[in-house]
Amino acid sequence: MRIVPAWCLGLLVSASCAQGPKQDFDDFLRRADRSQHDGGAGAESHFEDLSGTWLVNSLLAGGINLALRMRFKVDPGPAPVHTHVSVWLARPDGDPAPYAVSSLEIDTTIDESGRFILRADPLILGPRELPVNTTVKAIVIMDVRTRSKDEWCGDATGSVAEPLVLDLAGTTFSARRDEGDTLLRKDVPQRCPGQAPASVPDAGVMDAGRPMPPDLSSVPSRLADLSGHWILSSRLAGALPLQLWASLAYVPSTAPGGGGSLDGALRRAVDAPGSPALVTFSTRVAADGRFEIWVPSLELPTAGGDVIKGRVLLEGATQSADEFCGVGVGEVSAPIQIDLMGTTFRAARWTPGTPVPVAPPDRCAQ
Repeated sequence: MRIVPAWCLGLLVSASCAQGPKQDFDDFLRRADRSQHDGGAGAESHFEDLSGTWLVNSLLAGGINLALRMRFKVDPGPAPVHTHVSVWLARPDGDPAPYAVSSLEIDTTIDESGRFILRADPLILGPRELPVNTTVKAIVIMDVRTRSKDEWCGDATGSVAEPLVLDLAGTTFSARRDEGDTLLRKDVPQRCPGQAPASVPDAGVMDAGRPMPPDLSSVPSRLADLSGHWILSSRLAGALPLQLWASLAYVPSTAPGGGGSLDGALRRAVDAPGSPALVTFSTRVAADGRFEIWVPSLELPTAGGDVIKGRVLLEGATQSADEFCGVGVGEVSAPIQIDLMGTTFRAARWTPGTPVPVAPPDRCAQ
């Protein structure tokens, strides 16, 4: 399967890890979710001695939760004071494993009002056991306000520069003193007290679990027999390449109005002929060749041994008897959660067992 698990991008843009970046890449994936609670009221700032160890709970732009540990060494004397900060990944709640050894070291100055900046510039992480060679480069700037000697919080800005451009504006965080390593993420809010949560895109997911279908009305479509084997080339969330092998059987309708039905199976593009399908489906095809493929439980094994789990709704348009394309929505639920809004795909006929096309079109022609 040609997939880059770069949904870790949203996680990588937090101020953590420096040495051992390849190991930290996987650590980020293990430590992320978006299930935490919010804070209370007020966000004033005043100077306090912040020396010691902290648990930081952050909500990255896009709705991804990430927990960090930080250790402050504050120089003696009145403010403004120089401060050295070590940042590393926090354990998941209930995980008895030791903390990651590698850390990011940051120097900053805390001013008279207790405000300071934590800047990771640049934050560079390389892939570990990925099918393609991708390096993530980002700049993260945390603007901190000191609430008390035991609590601070703030907002973060910045961006991912490679392999795609991603704005991190809207990221929030909060921290509480945790010298004895007793706090859990649920004990620490994700933002300053009283701060309204930023809107997080949810791809229009309904309570029943099936997303609202995306709009494909601008793409021409006509009815055709799509029976056969296809390479379905997709770009998840507008950035992440994925290729699947789709086997389809079209049955025309005998009812007035035309159209028909489409039965299908999805496999990895690298699977051998005769391999069991990852998922099967059946759907209706409208008289103009449009159709929806709803996969409520999709599991994709990766080359590294992980299993990516999620749900996706594909809205398709038939371009010809040899091509169909469309857009998708949904979410990845494991190993982290990520919104699949912006997903595109395009399919072309293919003979199983022959070479998989390299960098084929992955969206409808403009």
